[in-house]
Formats: sequence, structure tokens, C-alpha cells
Amino acid sequence: MKKVIYTALLVTGLSVSTYAADDYRYSKEARVTSNAQAQFNDLYAKATNVNWEVTEKFQKAFFILDGVTMTAFYNLNGEHIATTQPGKVEQLSETALARIAKAYKGYEIGKVIEYNNTSTVYFVELKKGEREVLVRVTPDNSVYFFKQIK
Repeated sequence: MKKVIYTALLVTGLSVSTYAADDYRYSKEARVTSNAQAQFNDLYAKATNVNWEVTEKFQKAFFILDGVTMTAFYNLNGEHIATTQPGKVEQLSETALARIAKAYKGYEIGKVIEYNNTSTVYFVELKKGEREVLVRVTPDNSVYFFKQIK
């Protein structure tokens, strides 16, 4: 249950900020735990442009790895929760795309966010006129409504 809540909180924040890498605002008073920093250094030793932000619920590391802008999320105890990065429509299976097309007729696929913790899940922004929704695509190609954006 905790992971579902964390996922919901993460994606809510990501839907606004993941693709605006140049516009991130970092907390200058961020007090990142040594545990989070150590885990980050182990997982992403070759990361560049690393900046941290500490919120009431998370510690976030924004960084670039192999030319890809990524975000690593840690809880306040410094335990790694997940890592996100921009995804591509091509990463979605034909089954998932068919399910999206059937359930969301007339919607166009917008941004895709790749969310990695113990497995890879994709969050897909769908647009139809002024309406925007976010759906979650699981490893078994199931598609679930996640959040109304507009």
C-alpha cells in the first residue's frame, strides 16, 4: 500500500516537472541524508549535473546519465524508492497501445514517463481537446487510469 501512495505522489509531481529539466528549482538548504547520497553514488557513479531537492516527503536527485535526464527518489530515511526518466511511445508494447486506443478513443499520446523501482511502469499522458489524463501501463500491459491532469 505504501508503494502505491508513493507512486501516486511521485507521478503527481513528475507530470509537471519531469520534462522541464532546465527549469528545476533546487532547495539551497537541502539536507540530503548520507544514506541517500551513498546509495545514489553506488547506483549512479557516472552521473553528472547532480542536484538535490529535499521536500517534506522525499529526497530527489536530478541528474544526467549517459545523456538522459533522470530523477532518483529517496524517502526521508535515504532508502531508494524509484528512478524516472523520459520514455518513448516506442517502448510501449503493441498490446498496451491497443488497450490505450480502445479505452481512450480519440486521445493522442503525449509524454511518456518511465518509472523504475522493482519493475518498469510507464505513465502516459493522453490528450483529447482540452482534456488531459495520465494512465499507468504495467509490465503485464494492463492500462489503468491514474490521474486527471486537465
